[in-house]
Formats: sequence, structure tokens, C-alpha cells
Amino acid sequence: MAHNAFCDDGRARIVCDASRLSKCAALNLLAECARGEILVFVDADVQVEPQTLRLLSEAFFNDPKLSLAFGRMIPQSGSSPYWTRIGEMTSQALHAIRGLPDGSGLWLVCGPLFAIRADVWPRLPDGLTSDDVYLGVLFTSNGRQVLYLPEAVAFGMYPQTMRDLISQKLRNRIARLQLRTLEGEAFRRVPLWMVSFALPRLKCAAIRHLPILLIDTLLCAVALLLWAAGHKANPLWKQLPSTKLR
Repeated sequence: MAHNAFCDDGRARIVCDASRLSKCAALNLLAECARGEILVFVDADVQVEPQTLRLLSEAFFNDPKLSLAFGRMIPQSGSSPYWTRIGEMTSQALHAIRGLPDGSGLWLVCGPLFAIRADVWPRLPDGLTSDDVYLGVLFTSNGRQVLYLPEAVAFGMYPQTMRDLISQKLRNRIARLQLRTLEGEAFRRVPLWMVSFALPRLKCAAIRHLPILLIDTLLCAVALLLWAAGHKANPLWKQLPSTKLR
């Protein structure tokens, strides 16, 4: 499919590897092969607004000190109005956290859409699950400039079933636990529960997002209990069918 889409575009380069790499190993390979100054990473299951790439590139052009910029994923309507609404509430809470005036939420990089300056790309640890949060924590703790661009938009699907949502929460919590095993105080302090991080920082605005923060905490706790009891397999590399765009 990729060959068919870009075979006539001389600017495109398709990188293939015979071995089945982990995600972070694949990202490292792409960073090594890239020829541009700015690396933009977009998930395969999102649709990017036409102006999004321009907004990301202009941010780096306007600020030579900028190391990483990321956009916002807005949920599309799915098969379940209820779970679609949960996705919308989650997206709104993430937007509020990432946009905190003091910048304390910039570690929560939007994985489906982010860009990084090529000359500051750090080699990602192989086997790491959460490349986006790893980069966010690493850069913010090292004093590198990170920017949230909510007007740089990608549209994607949030889980549309309880099973997929539980799997997503489990994957995210295990990824956070994995980050806590890395060296550095900033990694050891990565929040496991968004409610404990968000409430004291959002202050009065937290009232609006309290329902979804509590729902998130409950679902994460259920996911971890099911996994610990052996009733839920580790879904780190399992796709969530209901999040795929039709």
C-alpha cells in the first residue's frame, strides 16, 4: 500500500526491515534514516487536518530552541454514542492538562501526533512501550522546550467497547509502571493515576473534568486487578479493533 501511494513521489522514502522490530526500535531506525531537520510522527489510524503539518513545522521555524511539539487528537463519532462521549470527555481533560499555564502537563505528549527536531532525537530504549510519554518526561525534565499546539489536529477513534477500553487502560498503566523503572527521578515520579496529578493543578477547572478522571481511575484499577488475577492478558502489542477508522 505504501509503495503504491508514494511510488511517484521522489520526496518519499519507504524504510523496510526484514526483522519484526519493536515500536521504539522502528522509530529509532526511522530517525536514523530521516533526511529532514524535523521528524513528524503520525499514527496510522488517525486522519490529519490539512494545516496540521504546516502548524507543526512553523512552530520549529519560529522558535529555534523548540525541541518537541505535539498536537491534539479529537475523537470521531463511533458505533457507540456512550463510549464516544467517554472519549470526548477524555480528550477534553487531556487538553486541559496539557494546556496548564505552568507547563506542568507538557510531559503528556500526544502519541498519535508529535514532531521533534532531528538533532535532539534521543535513542529510545528498545522494548519501551510508551515512546510519547518517555520523550515528554525526558525533555521537560532536562529543560528542553516542549510546545502543545491544540490547533494542530488529528481525528481518531477512542475505544468503542468496554473490553477495548479496559485493554487500553491496562496498556497505559503498564507503560507507566515500565517508565518508573528507568533511571532518573522524573521517571520514578511519572503519575500512575491522572486524577492525583490533575486535581491539584486544574484547581477549580477540575470540577468539570472530575467525572471522567474518576471513571479513568476506576477503569484503570479494574484493568490492573484483572491482569493481576490472571483474567486479563497483557495487551501491549494487541490492536484495539474498535479504535480503527473505517
